[in-house]
Amino acid sequence: MTTKPGRIGQRKTLMELRWGQQGGLCHYCAKPMSREVGHARQATRDHIKAVSCGGTNDPENLILCCRPCNEEKANLGLKKWDKILTARFAGRYGS
Repeated sequence: MTTKPGRIGQRKTLMELRWGQQGGLCHYCAKPMSREVGHARQATRDHIKAVSCGGTNDPENLILCCRPCNEEKANLGLKKWDKILTARFAGRYGS
């Protein structure tokens, strides 16, 4: 597989930008993430709308989230994922 020149650098810059915007917190669960590779809460890039569902790699469709959230969300749409998170946090905080 070949990549266009500069794509890896652009991806890294976008991740750094998102890291700063999100304050190092997961977009979905708001828990602190780690930049350490292999860490349980490693920051990962996530497509808001999965590529398999017609999403793109455009910066507007990318956020940072922790590995557990990224793996659990998989290619769920935001409405389904939001219902899962809402139910989880309602149970946790008694809402």
